[in-house]
Amino acid sequence: IVVDDCSTDNTPEVLSNYAEKNLSMRVVRLGKNSSSHAARCTGVENARGSYVLFLDGDDYLFPDALEKLLNQVVKGSEDFDVCEYSYQCQPGGKIISPAPYDSALPRIDYYLRRDAIVTVWNKLYKSSVLKEAFNNMQISYIRSGDDTYETICISYFTKKYIQKDILVINYQLENGVSFHKNNYESNIKHCQS
Repeated sequence: IVVDDCSTDNTPEVLSNYAEKNLSMRVVRLGKNSSSHAARCTGVENARGSYVLFLDGDDYLFPDALEKLLNQVVKGSEDFDVCEYSYQCQPGGKIISPAPYDSALPRIDYYLRRDAIVTVWNKLYKSSVLKEAFNNMQISYIRSGDDTYETICISYFTKKYIQKDILVINYQLENGVSFHKNNYESNIKHCQS
């Protein structure tokens, strides 16, 4: 599912061309610019599969990423609601692996640690958990802190997190969607707001 958040360039034409070639691709266009949070809400609402992952417009999946997630996580013996995976930062190519965390503890404890990565795009979710979480979120324009808001809401509905060192996403750190990097202080500020 590709959600076009009211692009002002030739994105609708590009998406239409891709959708004609790939029948499994569905394009949803928002009538007005509504923020990445509203776009994610729309994507989750339209999801039909058992699992969901998010991909920002300036990032990309490695060619074998979905196959690895299917074989090593979905078909694995371990049950889960959310699986955090590895990603590669560009520029530089540094690989970030999931931080170990005791899943018997409340996940919110992890998100309040100084070394926490509070994002929604580095995880594979059971769609049933994600749909329940997003159905309980406010759908509004969120200028910043959308990842923090969504991550904490999702953690409330999640019973089992796992971490896998599987390289899935190439993450563009210094441009486009990812230009502003959150830190502990900004995450606390987002939680307070």
